Amino acid sequence: MSRVQQLLAGARIPDGDHVPPDIVPVGGGPGRPRAADPARDPGERRADGQLEVLCELLLARYAHTALRSFLTDRLPEPLGARLVGCVLQLADDEDGARAWWQYAAGAEDELSPYCLHLQHRKYGDRDAAEWWLDRSRVERWAGVAGRPQGVRLAFDVTFPAMLDLLAGLRPQLEERSRDAVVEALLEFIPDAVAPGHARHPAFDLPVPGPGFAERIRALLS
Repeated sequence: MSRVQQLLAGARIPDGDHVPPDIVPVGGGPGRPRAADPARDPGERRADGQLEVLCELLLARYAHTALRSFLTDRLPEPLGARLVGCVLQLADDEDGARAWWQYAAGAEDELSPYCLHLQHRKYGDRDAAEWWLDRSRVERWAGVAGRPQGVRLAFDVTFPAMLDLLAGLRPQLEERSRDAVVEALLEFIPDAVAPGHARHPAFDLPVPGPGFAERIRALLS
């Protein structure tokens, strides 16, 4: 039994799980950036900053290792698929990013549901954003109750709060150059994946052409 067959054999379909319609605006079509709305609410702007920082962090942390393992010549393991989504998100191919994150989330990648939550939240698609948030394992704190009685100082040290902190430091972080491998992936992956939109218009997942895994491994060597 191949690795793909093993994954499919272990797949399960939950009963009674309502999936909200995917209604994120398509904008100019697959692979094209959507126009930002200057009048959007602060929560949407916050999600935008959090998602950009999260993608940069994931690439900086895992780029050298996570994309070495592939299921097929064109399809990486779930963690690698998460990173492909991050690259496409930073390259403004948000439809492609969403499709790769959905694939990774379906394979039980831990952070892809949160990436999807932030992407939907960025465009005010609250139903889908909440649906993905419920399926993520990211700790969050609403802070509704305020500080416990008798406590003078309280700090929100959850994952979303750390993303907020780093998003606030983006001007300083942008002055630092990216790792050479990350830069190479950002240059190669969007061009490798883009033809998949045209070759398989009926598929949500833009699959790269032959030799994708080999080229990725060459960039990492």
